Amino acid sequence: MGPQNTNDNGLEYGDNYLCLFCIDNTMAWWISTALICAYGALKEFRPTEPYYYNYEHDFLGYSDSQLNNQIYPVWTYVYLVALLPVLLCSDILLYKPVIIIGTLAYIGVWLCIIFAKSVLALQFAEANYAIGTASEVAYFSYIYVRVDSSKFSRVTAWTRAALLLGRCTSYILAEILILTKTANYQDLNYISIGVLGISLAVAICLPGVSWKTVVERNVEHNDVIFREAKPQTFFEFCKTTLLNQKTNFVNYYSKMTILKWSLWWAMATCGELQIESYAQTLFGQLQDANGDNNFNGFIEAAWPFFGMIAILAVEKANIDWNRWGEACLSIAAIADSVLLIIMSQAGQLWLMYACFVLFRVFYQIMITIAQANIVTEIASHSYGFVFGVNTLVALILQTVLTAVVVQWWKFGIRDQFIAYGIYHAGVSVIFVSVLLYRFCRPMIRKFIKSSNFGK
Repeated sequence: MGPQNTNDNGLEYGDNYLCLFCIDNTMAWWISTALICAYGALKEFRPTEPYYYNYEHDFLGYSDSQLNNQIYPVWTYVYLVALLPVLLCSDILLYKPVIIIGTLAYIGVWLCIIFAKSVLALQFAEANYAIGTASEVAYFSYIYVRVDSSKFSRVTAWTRAALLLGRCTSYILAEILILTKTANYQDLNYISIGVLGISLAVAICLPGVSWKTVVERNVEHNDVIFREAKPQTFFEFCKTTLLNQKTNFVNYYSKMTILKWSLWWAMATCGELQIESYAQTLFGQLQDANGDNNFNGFIEAAWPFFGMIAILAVEKANIDWNRWGEACLSIAAIADSVLLIIMSQAGQLWLMYACFVLFRVFYQIMITIAQANIVTEIASHSYGFVFGVNTLVALILQTVLTAVVVQWWKFGIRDQFIAYGIYHAGVSVIFVSVLLYRFCRPMIRKFIKSSNFGK
């Protein structure tokens, strides 16, 4: 058999369709980071979002019952279904194609809400939104195969901060345009879809990931799967990666560090997604019909702004998360529970807004810490799989929560937030119990050794 034709990146020419715009691996890591951060900021530049509920309720004329019972739940269920192929295929497709598909799905959302006005069209928009949200697994995984592991903490903070930067700037713009009556809700839709088009162009230009690079990195880090059977073709790489998902699952989730942070990831993300979906409905209980006290744009801009600052600050802090992790997770869960219950009973809109901002900032800090701790414990061919599994568990929990609280018990919006506060209280009980166990374990062992039981 003659020698294979290769390009300068060590890729067989037949692999080019799998690795669009692959560039030399010696390319400065910060260029890849800058591009993926630019994509993240543009993707999140959607000024419609603070007024999504108002657009559908006031502009299109749909009732709270239609929105909460027929339209919004579609996102949860489709997200759950869409996440399955994403977590199985992201590592195989090497992230970039999934990122592009997700961007197209977001564009589909705004095409639906701009040009179609039926319940079915809005349900289809929610389905597209779910596909776009599921693709974020690939967004967060992509950068880790482009940079050295020593930079994981830094790029984790930067990629999450980029998302918050896009949200913050777009939400401020939305609020200014609406308050000054320079634009209406439909104009915000046009801005959103226009910037999403630019984000699609950036996604296409992202440096591709070579499967050979992934294999080499795993061999260098003594990954048993690829060291014992090193793939020679892309299809062998796919087969090896896919067939060993069960082994990876057992190996990774038997590690206490991964299990601890993943458990919090799943349970907290469930609550975060639920609050994100229904917060605007809660705000609507205290907002004037003419919108004079509607400051959703500023509030939706405030939490990304403070979250971005907090994330970058925490990244600089030298904290031993193995020692202090359970304590921080416990405090965050307790705080979240209190904030949600206050929101549910608040009679002042400013108090609702304040609790909402604090809740979302706490989540952004802790999910960034969780992600940074998890990636140091897993192989580079499994980032999408592990992130996907954690998110899948979160979606299963959210599906159950939505089905019980929203569609079965049919709670009003304030009662829903009481239920979500109780849910976070349950999360806090789990991590406080673990914290107490760790604190008491040395004393229990000492007592046993000094007693007759130790003889």
